[in-house]
Amino acid sequence: AHFVQEMVEEFERYHRQYNTNSIDGVKSLEEEGGKECTNLVVLVSELYNFQVISCVLVYDLIKLFISDLNELNVELLLKVIRSSGYQLRKDDPTALKEIIQQVQTEITKKIQGKKIQVQATEALRVSLDDIRFVETKGKWWLVGSSWTANLADDSSTSIITQRAEKIDNSASSALLKLAKEQKMNTDVRRSIFVVIMSSEDYVDAFERLLKLNLKEVQEREIPRVLLHCCGNEKTHNPYYALISQKLCEHDHSFKITFQYCLWDFLRECGENDIGGMELVKTIQTSSTAEKIPLRKIVNLSKLYAFLITGGQLSVIILKLIKKSFQYRYRDGPQCPNFTHLLDKFHSNSALILCEIVIKCINFI
Repeated sequence: AHFVQEMVEEFERYHRQYNTNSIDGVKSLEEEGGKECTNLVVLVSELYNFQVISCVLVYDLIKLFISDLNELNVELLLKVIRSSGYQLRKDDPTALKEIIQQVQTEITKKIQGKKIQVQATEALRVSLDDIRFVETKGKWWLVGSSWTANLADDSSTSIITQRAEKIDNSASSALLKLAKEQKMNTDVRRSIFVVIMSSEDYVDAFERLLKLNLKEVQEREIPRVLLHCCGNEKTHNPYYALISQKLCEHDHSFKITFQYCLWDFLRECGENDIGGMELVKTIQTSSTAEKIPLRKIVNLSKLYAFLITGGQLSVIILKLIKKSFQYRYRDGPQCPNFTHLLDKFHSNSALILCEIVIKCINFI
C-alpha cells in the first residue's frame, strides 16, 4: 500500500510539473516530467494486470486524462488502453463504455471549437507514366520544370548510348591489358593508369584521380605512375607535367613524392650516394649503372624543369645532388669547373642535371 501511495504521489507531482511548464511553451514528452509520467503509468497498468490494485485507480487516472486532452494525456491514455484495455473491459465493461463516450464528446468539442478554413484546390492529375518518365519529360506539375522531349529521337539516342558503352568497355579492357604490359602490378596502379590514359584533358584527369578516394599511402602511387608513363613516351608530352602541376598545387604531399621519385631515378642511374648515408648502407652498389633509354631521361628532365620553373617544386630538391658533388670531389681542387664535376658522375645522371638546367633556362 505504501508503494502504491508513493507511486501515485510521484506521478501527480510530475504531471503537475509538465502541465505548469507547458503553459510557457510547447514541451516534448521527453522534457519536464513527461517521460517520468509515461513510465509511472505503465507501472500502474502492469500492477493492475497482476491484480495488485483494482480497476478503480486505473479508471480514476483515465478520467484525469480525459479532462484535458493535451499531448501528454493522450499519450498516457493510449498507454493504459494498450497495456490494460483487455483487463478493463473484462472487469467493468460498462465503465469502459462510458469512458469511450466521454472521450468522443471531448474530441467533438475540441473540433467544433476550432475554425478550419480549407482552400479549394484542384486535384493533382499525375499518372504513373508521368512519374516513370520524369527524367525525360520533366515534372510538368511544377512551374518551369517540364520540357517537350523529342520522342522520335529516343530510339536513336538509346542506340547511340549503347554503342558508346560498348566502345567504353572495349577501351577499358584495352587499357587494362596495356596496364599489365606496363607492369602495373596492383589494382591501385592499374586504376590510376586507366584514369590517366582515358581522360579527355589534364583537368579531367586531375578531377578523376581525386575521385578515386585513395588513402594517403595509395596516393603516392599517382606520381610514380605519371613518371612511368611520361618516361615511356617517344617524345615529351606536356600532358603529364600539367597533371603533376595540378597535383602539387592541390596537396603538399605530392611535392614530397615527386622529390623522392627524382632521387630514386638518380639512384637508378647509378648515383647510390644520393639519399643520405643510412639509405646508402641499404643499397647494394653496382659498378655499372642501369641502362636507361635516352628518351626517358629527356622526358623526365623536362617534366621536373617545368615543375621547378612553375614554382611547384623548389631547386632545393637538388641539394643532395650538390652534396654528392662535394663528396665525390672532396680530395680534388677547391674550385673545379662544371665539366670536371660532371665527369665524376655517371653519364645518365650528368645528362639529367644538364637537361634540367637547360630546360629551366629555356622556361625562364
